[in-house]
Amino acid sequence: MDLDRLKDAFAAAVDSCVTPDLFLAMHRARVIAQSGDLLSVDAIPEDPRLPTMGAIPLVVVGGLKAQIAIGQGAPDAFVLIGWSGGDPSKPFALPFGGASTKLVLAADQVFLGAEPGAEPGVKGATLQSFLTELTAALVSHVHPGVTTGPGSSAPSPLLATLAAPTITTEKTQVE
Repeated sequence: MDLDRLKDAFAAAVDSCVTPDLFLAMHRARVIAQSGDLLSVDAIPEDPRLPTMGAIPLVVVGGLKAQIAIGQGAPDAFVLIGWSGGDPSKPFALPFGGASTKLVLAADQVFLGAEPGAEPGVKGATLQSFLTELTAALVSHVHPGVTTGPGSSAPSPLLATLAAPTITTEKTQVE
């Protein structure tokens, strides 16, 4: 029937001028691989209309690029895939789920917590230096003129065994 062909032609003309809704939404996808530099992932979208996608740039909130280690193959290794401005040629992925194991941001300061008065995270070397100085002060502390009991002029045997915690890039170890 001519009316069906006319409707199909009109629908095709409209579709060619409008961004498909598919690229205006976020889609959950399972991570199947990640680049060695941790800046992109390969993923299989749950929506069957989307193909397996490769080298999707990872971003964090606000579009900041970051190195994010995602445990591919873990049951919760997912990302949300979106497209900047709905443009199919500009995909991006946001970490989604609990499989992220590492986050590296290139920022001068990173604040942990959204509460008023939140303080920036402490850098490992700065914290290590402070803890070493604090430990040295505690170990060598004496009260002049006191010769016996707590606070005597001899350093405490307990404090003499105290060692500064070792700060590493992976975790804090207290020895």
